[in-house]
Parts: sequence; C-alpha cells; structure tokens
Amino acid sequence: MNRLTPPLIIICFGLAAYSTWSHLDRSRLVDRVAQLERDAENQATRSAAEHKKFRDEAAKLEKQTKELKAAAAPEEIAGTTKKPADNGKAVMEGMYQERTKFPFASNYVDQQNPDISRFTPENSERFSKEYTTLNDNIASRASGILTPPQLEVFRQSQTQQEEHDQDADGNGSEDVRG
Repeated sequence: MNRLTPPLIIICFGLAAYSTWSHLDRSRLVDRVAQLERDAENQATRSAAEHKKFRDEAAKLEKQTKELKAAAAPEEIAGTTKKPADNGKAVMEGMYQERTKFPFASNYVDQQNPDISRFTPENSERFSKEYTTLNDNIASRASGILTPPQLEVFRQSQTQQEEHDQDADGNGSEDVRG
C-alpha cells in the first residue's frame, strides 16, 4: 500500500457519503413537492365546493327576492295606503328597534369584550335561544306591516338565516352578531 491509498480511500468515502446525502436530500425535496401538489389540489377542490355553495346561496337569495317582490305587488297591498317600498323601510326600522331594545342575557354579541371564555357551549345555546326569541319578536312586529305572502317569505328568510348560522357554528366558525 502506498502513501496515497489512505487519502484516496478517505476521499472515496467522503464522495460516497456526499452522494448518499445528496440523494436523500433530493428524495426529501421530491416528497415535499409531491405534498405541496396534493395540498394545492385539495385546496382547489375545497375552493370549487365553496364556490358552488356560494352560488347556491346566491340563487336562493335571488329567488327569495323575486318572491318578495312578487308578494309586494301593488294589487296585493290594495287595502293599504303604503307603497311596497314603505313596507320594507318600516320592517327594517322595526327590526332595528327590536334589536336595540332586546335584552340579551349573554354577552355573546359584545364586540368590545376581548374575553373569549364567554364562547362556551352554554352561552352559545343561550344566545341561540335569545336570537330565536328576537326573530319571533321581529316577525310579530312585521306581521302588522307585511301582507301574508310577504310575511311568509320574510319568515322563510329568517329560518334560512338561522339554519345558515347553525351550520356556520357547527363548522367551527365563530359567528358573533353585533
């Protein structure tokens, strides 16, 4: 064995180690790229599903708007002196008044309160009941303003909003009305 053999062996081992390390590094990069591609595909699928859900909700709202406009036709309101637009304004004012005077027992809707411990299941349930009572009060007030077909569409809208809020709460999102 000559004097150059041990350094050559060390260099060969070094090159072999570097080659192995380089191969492992490339394997990790390939795995990471594959993971990123899967994540991007999953995100695109979720986005498409969310977009479809949004379109469906928009179509429902458009249908409700058409029904409400049809229900607000002047021949339906022949017995009143108000125009359909006046009815809508009166309902909006009534909704605002009911909401501002409603005594929420839970401080669920207090946007100035940074304490997140108030979002307990008990408070959420209490708020849901209070919100249903508020909607009933609003519907009662609206019944004196709207025609029966308009009131029916109005109640359907309230029901859909409550269902939407329950779905949102069920999916882990915080829905703080206020």
